[in-house]
Amino acid sequence: MDYFAHSGKEPDKSDWQILSEHLHGVAKMAAEMAAPFGLERAAYIAGLFHDLGKYKPAFQRRLDGVEIGVDHSTAGASLMLGDFATGLDKGMAELVAYCIAGHHTGLPDRRNASAACLEQRLAKDAEPLDEIWRTQLTSNAKGLVPAFVSNFRKADPTTAAFQFSVMGRMIFSCLIDADYKDTEAFYHALEGRAADRDWASLQDVLPQFRSVFDAHMTAKAKGDGELNRPRGRILSHVRQKAEEKPGLFTLTVPTGGGKTLASLQPQPDRLQA
Repeated sequence: MDYFAHSGKEPDKSDWQILSEHLHGVAKMAAEMAAPFGLERAAYIAGLFHDLGKYKPAFQRRLDGVEIGVDHSTAGASLMLGDFATGLDKGMAELVAYCIAGHHTGLPDRRNASAACLEQRLAKDAEPLDEIWRTQLTSNAKGLVPAFVSNFRKADPTTAAFQFSVMGRMIFSCLIDADYKDTEAFYHALEGRAADRDWASLQDVLPQFRSVFDAHMTAKAKGDGELNRPRGRILSHVRQKAEEKPGLFTLTVPTGGGKTLASLQPQPDRLQA
C-alpha cells in the first residue's frame, strides 16, 4: 500500500504527494531553519515524525474522500515519549513530542480536564501504524541535546526552565514553517503557481526604508498645526534617548501623539552598526 501526505487531482494518484517525501522534506527544511540556534537535530526529528499518524490506513481513506476524523499528530508524539525518551535525550525528546502533537492546534498542556491535553490524546491514540514506516523513515532520535544545554546547569532552576521552554518554541516554530512551506510548494507545483519568496534581506533594504521614512517625517515637520508641534517634541525626545545605553524605556503618550512613527526613528550610528 502506498502512503500519501496530501492528495492531488489525478484519480490514479500519480500526482499525490508521497508521505515519506513530505516527511523528509519537512525534516531537512526544519533543520536548516534551526541550525543557527544549534537545534537542527531536534528540529529534523520533529519534521521527520510530525505526520507519522498518516501511516494509518484510516487517514489514507480520509484522503480518498471518506468523511472520517483521524488524529495524525499524536502518533509521532507517542513515539518520542516512548521509544526515544531515554537517557540524556529524554528532555529534548519530550520537547519534540509537544511540537509534533501541536503542529496543527498549538502546543498542548500535558494534563488538564480537556480531551485536547497530551495525556488524554495519548490514551486514545489506539489505531496502529503500518510498520512500513520503519523502513521508510530510517532515523533515530539520538544526539538531540545541543552543546549549549550544558550551560543550563549553571543557571538557577527558573532561568533554566525558561531557556528550555524557549528551545521548545523555537523547534515548534521551525516545524510549523517547514511543514507549511513544503505543503505549499507541493500544491503550487501541482497548480502551476510559484510563491513569492525571493525577498531581499532587511539589511539590504534598510537604507531605502530610512530614506522613505525621513522624507515622510520631513513632510510632517513642515506642518505647523497644533498637533504637529507636540508630535515634533515627542520625536525629538525619542531621538535623544536613543543615544543612551540600550535598555528598557517607557513612552507614555496619548493616542495620536505619534508613538509608532517615533519608535521607528533610528539613529544613524545604530543603523550602520
